[in-house]
Amino acid sequence: GLQISGFGNLITELSISTSSPRIGTFYSVGAEGAILFNQKFYIGAYGVSSVAPLDITKSSANLTTNELMFVQTGLSVGYKVQPLKAIHMTFGLRTGYGHLQEFSRSYSHWDDYTFYESYTPMFVATPHLSVEANFFPWMKA
Repeated sequence: GLQISGFGNLITELSISTSSPRIGTFYSVGAEGAILFNQKFYIGAYGVSSVAPLDITKSSANLTTNELMFVQTGLSVGYKVQPLKAIHMTFGLRTGYGHLQEFSRSYSHWDDYTFYESYTPMFVATPHLSVEANFFPWMKA
């Protein structure tokens, strides 16, 4: 029969831009929660955000900094290979909405600055391959 359960987990991710050297690499953290069918197939939702802004300032001659953040959220689907083993593989796809968030700060003196923020929305599709561990006997996947 069909067995239905669920899970939640933390995500750490390294996103590397191949389309623009300006964007660079982002280290992101987030969370995912899903409904699990027969301890193998899952469908759920996720959200991640870059940990620290990436400094894209071209020159330090003026007192303006430009920084980027990367945020994404959406649907998560995947499959767990031999989920009852202590260590097992998972592969899947996280897809949905993402955006680059650009911050520009202009400092005139220590505590005074103007702030500008813009968003560049995009479609995000992130395939993933993960290793999972069942630390306790009552953990199933």
